Amino acid sequence: MLNVQKNFRILVLCLASSITALAAETSTTAVSTSPLPQTTSTTTIATPVLNNETAKKFSLITGLEYSQKVEVEENTERESSTDLSFMATYKINDLYNVSAKTALTQENNGPKNSSISDTTVGFSVKGVKINDQWITTHAMSAILPTSETSQDRDRLRAAIAITNGASYSGDLLKAKYSLGLSKNFHEFDQNAEGTFLNEYRITNLISLIVTVSDKFSVSVSGLYRISYTYDKIDRYGFGTFGDLNYAFKEDLFTNLGVSTEGNALKSNGVDSNINVYDDTASVVRAGLTYVY
Repeated sequence: MLNVQKNFRILVLCLASSITALAAETSTTAVSTSPLPQTTSTTTIATPVLNNETAKKFSLITGLEYSQKVEVEENTERESSTDLSFMATYKINDLYNVSAKTALTQENNGPKNSSISDTTVGFSVKGVKINDQWITTHAMSAILPTSETSQDRDRLRAAIAITNGASYSGDLLKAKYSLGLSKNFHEFDQNAEGTFLNEYRITNLISLIVTVSDKFSVSVSGLYRISYTYDKIDRYGFGTFGDLNYAFKEDLFTNLGVSTEGNALKSNGVDSNINVYDDTASVVRAGLTYVY
């Protein structure tokens, strides 16, 4: 039972911290350019926050997730995709961890295109222990442009990000706040479609994980990000994420959730557009994760 709780805690912290990778997105706008919004699911795992005292020396996390948009547009198929992700983590010592992650996406509607994501290489440092429940978190990551969009449309050369924050770990509740800053390096200021690209991005993230039982947990996250383009225009984005998680055993997990991402401001640039659920933008997800 203790091993289940321990490994499950490591996994869900990885999943929650994955959203910090959004700070290093290379999309041209404040929202994702993928057919479906990126989420905190296993398909978007990036730099993990591992329990250094109990983590294995090497871990391979494989995730399979199906995502489907809630809205069905007239005379069109419902947008959906299937993602297969791989993240390898290596514990150098009690202080340092490194990771590498990539994902494959298969669209289930329209032309049914297949694609590969950019590759994220992460480096995390064990934080400073404030007390028995609180510890600081610190990570750096580099984005390698392995996706077709980044290479051909955005002409991305690389991106780097640094994330700092604090996490709380209690018996039933785990919480985390992180602040991420990323810098993109593009060959040109505009992409092939003439849109100015994001140069910098600041991302605020809050994540909560409530343990219901040895096998069940509920996780919710919210982010607010500000992007700065090469022509000095500010763009604001948000994301809300909620998941029910179940551990079949120590190394096999499933999740069912809903995500909403988009522009934080409406078209008038003043009114808030932030919603936990939106009939036109929300996505429902179901995933399976195996940890080796």
